[in-house]
Amino acid sequence: MKKVLIIAYDFPPARTSGVYRTVKFAKFMIEYGWQPVILTVKNYPKELLDETLLKEIPPDTHIYYSYSWELKRFEKKVFNRFYKKKEQPSVNDDLINPVETRLKRTLVFLIKKYLFSPLSSFTHGFLYTPDDKIGWLPMAVCKGLKAIRREKIDLIYSTSPPETNHVVGLLLKRLTGIPWLVDFRDPWTNHYNRKNRPHLQLKVEDRLEHGILRKADAIVHASSGFSRLSEKTFTDISPDKFHVITNGFDEDDFKGLTVDEIYGQNKTSFLNFVSVGTIYEKSGFYYFLKGLERVLRNKNIGPNLKVSLIGDIFQYWRELLSKPPFDGHINLLGYKQHQPTVRLMMAADVLLLTLPHGDILTRDKIIPGKIFELMRSGRPIFIVGCEGEASRIIEKSGLGNLVQYDDIDKIEKSVIEYYHKKRKGRLDVKPDWDYINQFNRKALTGKLVELFNLIYDKYNK
Repeated sequence: MKKVLIIAYDFPPARTSGVYRTVKFAKFMIEYGWQPVILTVKNYPKELLDETLLKEIPPDTHIYYSYSWELKRFEKKVFNRFYKKKEQPSVNDDLINPVETRLKRTLVFLIKKYLFSPLSSFTHGFLYTPDDKIGWLPMAVCKGLKAIRREKIDLIYSTSPPETNHVVGLLLKRLTGIPWLVDFRDPWTNHYNRKNRPHLQLKVEDRLEHGILRKADAIVHASSGFSRLSEKTFTDISPDKFHVITNGFDEDDFKGLTVDEIYGQNKTSFLNFVSVGTIYEKSGFYYFLKGLERVLRNKNIGPNLKVSLIGDIFQYWRELLSKPPFDGHINLLGYKQHQPTVRLMMAADVLLLTLPHGDILTRDKIIPGKIFELMRSGRPIFIVGCEGEASRIIEKSGLGNLVQYDDIDKIEKSVIEYYHKKRKGRLDVKPDWDYINQFNRKALTGKLVELFNLIYDKYNK
């Protein structure tokens, strides 16, 4: 059996959303004749671990762990005392020496604003290139070389984010000459969050990504839109290198579960929307709340509406949702393990998907990984966002319709329509299972392995 070294900073028991694509590929590639060998980080933050995810890793999988110098932790130690709130001076201090007290406050403010704030920006701009996981690079390369020699690795696979994974892959490729496939779950230099970075850092990252794409033997994106954007950005890279493999769902996660049974057991008198995953500030969720706010003020319908949010949520939303009219109608369930989340999705009246809308260049190309499990759940999906790849995929499945994120009147009307359908028992949908099943993780892994075999055979003619 051939062996592939998978370079993944995020890997179980880490519970970030990015682990699922990688661990599911690792799970199924054995059935296609490839044995995964994992290279990952050892000192992952404890608060972001979920030990149950270890069950996803195939038995007898060899995992190589290496430490990372976490630069963010170092930064906090150095700068923490300048950023944390100082205790307010007592009234007596002001009375005894008001001029000296004001001078001290002014001096602290000036130091923080003009010295340490720019210095912090400098560290983010240059020490954190390509990202804040760069401290893993030296140990990962050393451990990767050890794994390659010991396991007799046939191919290298790196996945991002973080992009440091690809830098590790690039160095291992240069040192060993082994064929290498790079996988982009999200775009790198075309990502909207790069706009505020220093100009020089952008230049360095552009050249770094360009070098990685040139050296890689195959390039995979999780979205066809991002793949085309990358082709357009790096015009000297052969189009034959670019491939698209979306995210998907694992049928094993739904084994023994039927939507009729789960939904039937959990029917309630109120209309329950369920949202899964992190909700970002610049997303359709804000506009969904605007429409929901109007409906909640309707004395006949409002008391019969609930929204359950599963996953991490920004403090901004927590504060907003704790106030009227949302308090009492929004359930913040926090992070849930995967199996209970699947059941909650299948028990929902309506699944809520709010898409990012902040960046015009990329917003129509984003395909959140969660949409495939939402479709497999077989429940209606209410999409609030911009038209793009994600909305088109769901609409083709027969499970959902899109409302433009800023059409608050239409959002309000749609919520009311769902409420009346619920009361009349007409929330049923007709999923196109032939279409949905093409996103089965096992089948998608088969596509990845085809690329493995293609570039492996090219090197071993």
